[in-house]
Amino acid sequence: MNAIVRKDEPLTLQCQWFFHESEDKWYLTETFPDSDAFLLHLANVASQLEQLLEIAEVSRFEVFGELSLAAKTTIVSFGVKYFTLWEGVSREMSL
Repeated sequence: MNAIVRKDEPLTLQCQWFFHESEDKWYLTETFPDSDAFLLHLANVASQLEQLLEIAEVSRFEVFGELSLAAKTTIVSFGVKYFTLWEGVSREMSL
């Protein structure tokens, strides 16, 4: 999945996997500039996502920020919880 993001998705701002060993859980965080970039990502990784869902359970799907109706419709089956930005500061980090 990350190889696809690196090669074909210059607008994907973040796609990071985290592992919590004692709980045997994986966490994926992704950041996109807009709904179109998110929808492109879903289209690009559809086959990998299908394979992932065959071996793993999605226990939580949270969206922080606004999504278009088309994007919301695409992910409705995941039981998404939406959070609206109230206030904050965001700075670009380099790793």
